[in-house]
Amino acid sequence: MAVLKNSTKDEKIIISRDIQSDEYHFFNTTKDKDRGNIIDFIQNRRDISLVEVRKICKDWTKSHEVKDDDYIKPCSKEQFESIKKVKLKELEKKTIEQKPSQRRMRP
Repeated sequence: MAVLKNSTKDEKIIISRDIQSDEYHFFNTTKDKDRGNIIDFIQNRRDISLVEVRKICKDWTKSHEVKDDDYIKPCSKEQFESIKKVKLKELEKKTIEQKPSQRRMRP
């Protein structure tokens, strides 16, 4: 499992590899709908077609030699879902705490 942090957007992306399917998945701890596989990851950040996403992935794999150290250690779907549930609860709590301070008083 790996965590990507974007300090300018205050985001954390959790990445894991499913043991059974050997597929990588991600979810954003601050945006519930921002989750999925590498194709979703690229499409959520750029407004491009699937054909363009495939070209980006193909170009990237040609230019990067993948080493054994580059692989993320796999976790089970249950572990992934457990971490996701905790992070979403943290997000929900943070959102509830922020709402009163963001309300504007009407005259």
